[in-house]
Amino acid sequence: MNVEVIGSSGQIGSGLLRAFSTPEFQQRSKFEVPKTLIIAAGCSNSSIQSVEIETEFLRFERLLRNIPLRNFSQIVLISSGGSIYGRDFSIPIMENCPTRPTTPYGILKLRCEELVINRVSELGLKLLVLRLANVYSDKLKGIIGSIIRHHRYGNDFELRSRLESTKQYGHLEDYLCVIRDILLESHFWINPNNIVILNVYSPIKYSIQEILSMTESILGSKIEFRIENDLLLPRETIELTTLYPHLDFLIGRHNWTTMNHFISSLR
Repeated sequence: MNVEVIGSSGQIGSGLLRAFSTPEFQQRSKFEVPKTLIIAAGCSNSSIQSVEIETEFLRFERLLRNIPLRNFSQIVLISSGGSIYGRDFSIPIMENCPTRPTTPYGILKLRCEELVINRVSELGLKLLVLRLANVYSDKLKGIIGSIIRHHRYGNDFELRSRLESTKQYGHLEDYLCVIRDILLESHFWINPNNIVILNVYSPIKYSIQEILSMTESILGSKIEFRIENDLLLPRETIELTTLYPHLDFLIGRHNWTTMNHFISSLR
């Protein structure tokens, strides 16, 4: 197989290994995908605290230093589209919009991006940075995971955004399909500087209120949550789009999992 994955024990990395192990992908990748390294390592905890940023960054820096990047024709970095742009943006957000992350997680992800970009540029390699928006899966991370764990185990659940905050949420399996297509059609992502950033997003948007209501209706229990001061919480309506029409086509042709279907599968 022409594709290797660093970070294969994580939610996205392990999923990528599974997606790339199919006979169809292995056969096509021999002819259509240059020798590629996917870096899916780095902090996956969106609740990381500010004091942990430097430790996590140094860990990622050590990892990158020990990777033989010269052995590959193309590097793919899995990053975050849900946090890296921050809150001072226009809607919809394209890849050329400023990055002003405000959360520790977003700050760390941007620092990791910049480190990889600098290293790959020094070596003259091609780099694809995939900024994924709000991935959810049965690993139960992020806001979806908090809601489901509260339902199952009674875990404390504290809202960090207003109920009307709206984002694009996509199931992991759907993102894996789009990433596979991006690799198989890598000739579309040509840039004179060899560095291409792609916003990879679900076309389906949900507010936190909608997710709570769906969960309560499908699972049959009231979701209790803490909220200290609604007026101090951010009202986030984040919508990614892309500068690349072909990427928009790849995303649009896919049949994305709905949140209703996902929550129903957890019963």
